[in-house]
Amino acid sequence: MVETVKAISLSIMIAISGWFNDGLKNLGAGKYDEAVAELTKVYEKDVPGNKFRELALFFRAQAYYGKEDKDKACADLLSLIRMQPGAELDAEARALYLKWGGAPEKLLPVASPKAAWTKFLEVARKGDLKTALEMSSGKFRELIKEEAGEDPDQLKTLPEEIPFAPVEEKLGENDKRGTAELIFQVPSEDEVKFKMGFVHDVKNNVWLIDSIDERVMNGEIDIGVNNPPQGNLNKLKQIGLALSMYSEEYNDLFPASLEVLRTGGYLENEEIFLWKSPEEDAKFPFIYRAGLKQSEDADSIIAAAPVAVDGWREVLCIDGHVEKMDEEKFKEAVARQGWKFKGLVKKEDVPEDKQKEIRGFVKKLGDSDSNVRADSKKKLLEMGIDAFPVIEEFTNDPDPEIRIEVKNILKGK
Repeated sequence: MVETVKAISLSIMIAISGWFNDGLKNLGAGKYDEAVAELTKVYEKDVPGNKFRELALFFRAQAYYGKEDKDKACADLLSLIRMQPGAELDAEARALYLKWGGAPEKLLPVASPKAAWTKFLEVARKGDLKTALEMSSGKFRELIKEEAGEDPDQLKTLPEEIPFAPVEEKLGENDKRGTAELIFQVPSEDEVKFKMGFVHDVKNNVWLIDSIDERVMNGEIDIGVNNPPQGNLNKLKQIGLALSMYSEEYNDLFPASLEVLRTGGYLENEEIFLWKSPEEDAKFPFIYRAGLKQSEDADSIIAAAPVAVDGWREVLCIDGHVEKMDEEKFKEAVARQGWKFKGLVKKEDVPEDKQKEIRGFVKKLGDSDSNVRADSKKKLLEMGIDAFPVIEEFTNDPDPEIRIEVKNILKGK
């Protein structure tokens, strides 16, 4: 039986070798159709020991090119590159692909390193260790195995440990081809930056997370949730970084709302979008000016605190810088820009009858009728920021449904 198998295998190898040689002869003679036919037999014979498959694609591409079918020629070269041949054959295939007009971007994954990182965060949030390991390699993969190998739930904490978006993406060139970096900036006074490395998985044509800055791994850079930035200016700075990343991907445009940054994975931590009052233990969403572009006046204000404190208002400008601006100058600036917003009012400035109406709608958020709940929430959202100081009273309401909806409304949801 064994001898029979060996005989069959040998006959197959002899046939493959014959097809390959015939293909090369036809290619050399300019008989491109015949060359394609013979080399296709070689490529499609996917059996153990067929060492001619990669070369068959390489020469079939040349036969297609001889037939003036550049699309099929480039498609064959791409397939060859995905097979991860030896360095010499890989280099020749890439050179021919570009020479014949192949699209350079197809040599790299469609999904950018930033998109790969965003997807990884989604996977981590679910505690999906298997997929997380498939999306990583090298030191980063070993780190994931070490931290979450025995307890996949540990993976769920990672999105909170790196709650800010990358500020820059770099693709390797020349001898660094097939690598990439995401650069993160830790929101702090000294603006410390760290890198995350990626490698191109050629076979599957995806970016794998390969490494993270050694300074993060050994604790020299503290990015943990135990020491998050608390100041409103730091929060605005993080929002600015996320807005910049968004505009780079969307041709200079900024999102329609700050909520897009959160849902799009640019800035995961919901607390960053909430301004904290220094006078009382209350939080309210930052106000945002939609419709601006990155290319507009660098000093244009794009986000700000909902209210001034002691005559000064915290603001974020398009160029990413943050500052405390005199309230009168702020009003003049936003008037020139065409802002239409109401500042956050104090509870004592809300008429008693209005306060009573707001509290009534809040109580209906716990009604047994879903239509009543939906209608009440709609009315509260329509009241806008003027209702916030009263709604904020219910953040610790004993009714969990009211408590959850109140927190959502205060976040603009």
